[in-house]
Amino acid sequence: MNLSLDSNNSLTIKGSSEVTINNSIEILGTNTELPVKVIADFSNVPTHLHGIYLQSFQYQYDKDVRVWNNTSEPIKVKPKKSFLDKIFSIIK
Repeated sequence: MNLSLDSNNSLTIKGSSEVTINNSIEILGTNTELPVKVIADFSNVPTHLHGIYLQSFQYQYDKDVRVWNNTSEPIKVKPKKSFLDKIFSIIK
């Protein structure tokens, strides 16, 4: 947004079609944070739909979620057995 005062003492505000949500992802216990910036461009959205799109945008991306890192080692993930592998192990 650009705010200016012209020679006629008129206040002019020039807006932007972009809306930015600045957020971050923080894993507690690690003393680290990942900054995240999400930008939406409303220039091709009809004006009468701006409100509903803005609410949807905020709902989608403006969340406060924290994750706690309580592992000292990487988590080992077992590969899932396929349906056929389960049947073969039952038959054996």
